[in-house]
Amino acid sequence: MDEKIKESLQIKDCNMNQEELKKLYENSFKSYDLDIISKKEEDESSRLVNGRIVRITDKDVIVEVGLKSEGIIPLSDFSEPENAKVGDVVSVYLEGFENEDGFADISLKKAQFINVWPKINDSYENGTNITGIIKKQVKGGMIVDLMGVEAFLPGSQIDLQPVEDMNSLIGLKTEFKVIKLNYKRRNIVVSRRQILENEKENKKFEFLNNLKVGDIVEGVVKNITDFGAFIEIDKGIDGLLYITDMSWGRIVHPSEMLSLNEKVKVVITAINKEKGRISLGMKQLTPYPWENIEQKFPIGSRVKGKVVSIEDYGAFVELEKGVEGLIHISEMSWTQNVKKPQEIMNVGDVVESIVLSIDKKNERISLGLKQLSDNPYDNINVGQRIKGKITKIQKFGAFVEIAPGIEGLLHISNISWDNKISKIEDLFKVGDVVECLVINIDNKKKRISLGIKQLQKDPIEHYSEGDVVKGKVVEIKEKSIYIYVEDGIKGLIPQRLIAKQSDNLTNEYKTDMELELKIVDIDRDKRRIIFTDRVE
Repeated sequence: MDEKIKESLQIKDCNMNQEELKKLYENSFKSYDLDIISKKEEDESSRLVNGRIVRITDKDVIVEVGLKSEGIIPLSDFSEPENAKVGDVVSVYLEGFENEDGFADISLKKAQFINVWPKINDSYENGTNITGIIKKQVKGGMIVDLMGVEAFLPGSQIDLQPVEDMNSLIGLKTEFKVIKLNYKRRNIVVSRRQILENEKENKKFEFLNNLKVGDIVEGVVKNITDFGAFIEIDKGIDGLLYITDMSWGRIVHPSEMLSLNEKVKVVITAINKEKGRISLGMKQLTPYPWENIEQKFPIGSRVKGKVVSIEDYGAFVELEKGVEGLIHISEMSWTQNVKKPQEIMNVGDVVESIVLSIDKKNERISLGLKQLSDNPYDNINVGQRIKGKITKIQKFGAFVEIAPGIEGLLHISNISWDNKISKIEDLFKVGDVVECLVINIDNKKKRISLGIKQLQKDPIEHYSEGDVVKGKVVEIKEKSIYIYVEDGIKGLIPQRLIAKQSDNLTNEYKTDMELELKIVDIDRDKRRIIFTDRVE
């Protein structure tokens, strides 16, 4: 027997005989079932024994468990190694009576796992929190000590936000939620994030209950997106400030008004307690610009503003922050055929215009640019004699500029009363100055019709019913004869008024035959005369 065993048995009388010493030595050991090592896994608790710490080294703890030899446990297996001391009784798991090194085969970690498992399992099933200490960082997360049992804390479950320096959390004692268990694999997964989320939700619910629409609060800009910004108005509680609620004026992106971590003052515009959503506003802290809009910008008044946006149909002009008016493309020029607003103005230009109408309900103001000058069409009237230069010739007529930017159409049918013109190019060319009569004005479509023949009296006015004239046959049909008289006047002799009745009129009448005719009826609107060749 070595000195160590003697010491542990506290043998003071070295003069005992061998038999007495052997008996005393055997009586000092605890009695364990010889088949304890063969126990099934579900009976693991039967392998738990109490041991006493008899010595502590720099790395190991020597534990006496009542066997012929002591067991050795790494000092690092203890949750709080600095608190372990000689004489302490610890629960250990008996793997075997003796290992290959001759020591009792014991495990502190397995004992701790078996002892703590019921508490961990109860926490998992009931959803209660469990206290642990973050011990070290490993791949994908951290190891947490739960009463001596190691659990895995995934990186995604450490905090509400990604943790940049995990090592800064080592040694933190806090509560965790058990989210996954597997006894056979000794696998325990915990979450700190779930607890923080619950705390945040509870705090948010309490905060929302004390919050009301119209409250003015201070916050910090935490995130900026295309549609708005998230403002932290209390620790961990964000509200959404939509871009449309940032300013009464036009802004393209929230970054024009806000910066990250900037402190801002906002007003609560809406609260959804069920979804935990808070809507915020900034523009509501300033006066509504459309209030008294009719007094600020009376209809008919001249106003100045900056062009802030251009569309195909017109340009938007900012009269003041939050108040924009539209100059429709049709209101840009009296005379120019404006196809694109960019022909007149560009974004950033400061322009003057006239207020045409106001729709306060829909926040719309109509502006006019052309109204800054007199309407040149007002100086043109039907029946007016006017001179102009031919600018363009088409098959159907000629366009004549009768005033700067204003053209009228001289239709080919309005050049001569006799309608013998087949090509207008035979009479005029571009650049010719002609005198015309304004015969029609379409103010809505800005169309002016011109005529040359109207400058002279219609030749048909020279004729009256009963007049006897000479005319020439131009066409013979089955039941009528068509006549042409001077000055481009056309007419016909219907069958009932033909002097020489015949089944075939061509036997009695020939084309170009000159006849003496009497006017029976005149249709001045259609410019047509009814004749008879029965002249007495």
